[in-house]
Amino acid sequence: MRRVFRGRIKNCHGVPDSEDILDYDRQITKYAVYCLKEKNDILAVHLRTLDRFFHRAKNWEELKNAAKEVDKNLGKIFRNSEKGTIFFICGDHAIHGEKKWLKDATEEEIKNYRQNLVALIVSYN
Repeated sequence: MRRVFRGRIKNCHGVPDSEDILDYDRQITKYAVYCLKEKNDILAVHLRTLDRFFHRAKNWEELKNAAKEVDKNLGKIFRNSEKGTIFFICGDHAIHGEKKWLKDATEEEIKNYRQNLVALIVSYN
């Protein structure tokens, strides 16, 4: 652990990598809820479902279902947070497989992809 964080990290939970990415994200969500109940000051959560599905999905319906699963996990995290909790929700890169997914995209979506823009939503509970 880097010296700057020594003595400042209260909890650190790892989840083994898994081919079942939906279950992986459910486990991550379970630990996030646990940490919220422990009243930690900062919580970093990395949900991987959308990234995995962008790589492997066969159609748009699979991606929509993946997004619904992420929504369920975020909902559990939000419902277990205290009033006044601030959330930063973002992607870490533009979508993969642009030839597959951008063929039906709008001009704005294509422009955002080319500029490597990712979503950032700031909200508070």
